[in-house]
Amino acid sequence: MKLASLTQVGRSPELPQLIELPTGLPLELCSLLRVLPGQRYVGQAQWQGRTVLAKLLVGGKAERHFARELQGAQLLAAQGLSTPLLLEQGVAAGEGGWLLFEFLEGCLLYTSDAADDLLCV
Repeated sequence: MKLASLTQVGRSPELPQLIELPTGLPLELCSLLRVLPGQRYVGQAQWQGRTVLAKLLVGGKAERHFARELQGAQLLAAQGLSTPLLLEQGVAAGEGGWLLFEFLEGCLLYTSDAADDLLCV
């Protein structure tokens, strides 16, 4: 499935789901942690042999949402805060954006109005 096709799958896409990123690299989405249907899919995935936290942004506002997510990740890292490493990111016009972070075992995802956040326990 192409990244842009996520706009059509609704709240509960069939998992695992193989997604072809615009770079041509495959991403296997294994579980979902947060879904805004047709806009944002956050979940655990496999990419290049490793487990990652994938933030996939699709739909008409994907480029704007991607820019905000990327800026937020960069600001956290610049402040020296302990955050998951951003492994890969990109955006393609008409397709969507993706941010792939290292997956931290033992962490829970909680959501706020502002962003997706990790709480390590």
